[in-house]
Amino acid sequence: MPPPKDPVKYALWITQLSETHKKRWKEHPETRNGSEERKGKTFLEFYGEKKSTEIKEKKSRASIEMWKNPEYRAGQESRIPYNKGKTNEEFYGKERAKEINNHNSESKRGRTVPEEIVARRRGKKQSEATCDKRRKKLKGRSRPEDVKDRIKMNSRKKADAAGTGHNWRHNEWRDAIFKREPLLCKVCVKSGIELHAHHPKPADDYPESQYNQSNGELLCASCHKTVEVRIHSEQRRVLHELRTHLTDNNFAEFAQNLFIELERFCVNQSSLLHEEYKLKGKIVA
Repeated sequence: MPPPKDPVKYALWITQLSETHKKRWKEHPETRNGSEERKGKTFLEFYGEKKSTEIKEKKSRASIEMWKNPEYRAGQESRIPYNKGKTNEEFYGKERAKEINNHNSESKRGRTVPEEIVARRRGKKQSEATCDKRRKKLKGRSRPEDVKDRIKMNSRKKADAAGTGHNWRHNEWRDAIFKREPLLCKVCVKSGIELHAHHPKPADDYPESQYNQSNGELLCASCHKTVEVRIHSEQRRVLHELRTHLTDNNFAEFAQNLFIELERFCVNQSSLLHEEYKLKGKIVA
């Protein structure tokens, strides 16, 4: 801390110094402006890498030794911080609080938590009071888009690792179908009703096309149920055909043709049902 510039205050200040400090300030006047020169600079910028590391280690050792003293520890634990219970904005004002927050964000960017601290915290639950405090602090605050994307990707990686990635993949596929298709049923052409995203190629039979956006269409709940029932009936018929021709010499060729027919039936089922409804007069062209 630099000495006060006022002569009266300086005289009072110099009397309060220890003998060692008095000697230093009298014999080495060049050190008096050290604080002014260092102002606004980090340890690394002012002292260089080697000396700044030594100073930090020395301070760390000293603070550890001080903390071992039970009297010092009791005094520190009973001390109430001057800004306790106040936010930066309340204590410093809006402009200064913004500068402090930006500086803290920049200084912490790219910094990783040491593994020993992570290991010490792992498995421990935060108290309900801490969780409530954090909820109140974050209430009404929206996260930046890059943070949202990072959280989304991390949750997806965890879901994929746990084998539960179907949920977000299916939701993405469903959202893409609703954005691409007009909001009406492909079969009965009704709008303003509950719509379902339907796989023309059944997802169980064609898992490679399960999340393919080209394998999707919108059907209302009623038509969706009708199409699914017809597809399942056709699948049962195909299985029966396969069982009855198991002993045939050309079974492989027969099965391949049968599966091609089944795929064509599934893909075109919505269009076929639409034409059928038209013939029955259920749809006004």
